[in-house]
Amino acid sequence: FDPIKLDQRILKLNGMLSPVNYDLSEQSDLVRKLLDWGLSEYERVVPSIPADQRDEHRRDWAHMFLWRATAAAPIIKNPAFAEEGEWRLIHLPLFKEEIRFIPRQTGLSPFTELRLGEPQTGAPERINRLGRGLPDRLPIKKIWSGPGRATDTSLLAGRTLLEQMNYDGVGLEASKIPYRVA
Repeated sequence: FDPIKLDQRILKLNGMLSPVNYDLSEQSDLVRKLLDWGLSEYERVVPSIPADQRDEHRRDWAHMFLWRATAAAPIIKNPAFAEEGEWRLIHLPLFKEEIRFIPRQTGLSPFTELRLGEPQTGAPERINRLGRGLPDRLPIKKIWSGPGRATDTSLLAGRTLLEQMNYDGVGLEASKIPYRVA
């Protein structure tokens, strides 16, 4: 992705892009700092709250504390996955109405639909005939394929998909990582 364009779009959605942390000691430090901040902030403010408003303040404080914790939780992952070098888009919805649900075998799963692309107009007639139009244009710069048995086929399919979706100037590259069958 073009990092500047992607970051601009994420900021407009009340979100942020963050690398995942796989280090157990750094994860512990992060959680400890979050807890220390939350408890010290509560202790600092609560004496100034009138006694008859402390229950309401406690609820508000807990809500704010959980809100911050939900921002930290997605960037913590088991060290066994460190090779992934993953980044995550963290979005904090402003309203509960942003949350949608999809039925799964295990129950309802919440999700938020994020629009990270720019609307495309002027779909070719062959696309309009299919009745689907063009999706929003994401700031994609390059797509890698592989490693795998069918890297060449995947590259061809990727090029065709990019052409269908009106993406020009996106690079396609085969992975240099060797593919082994165990």
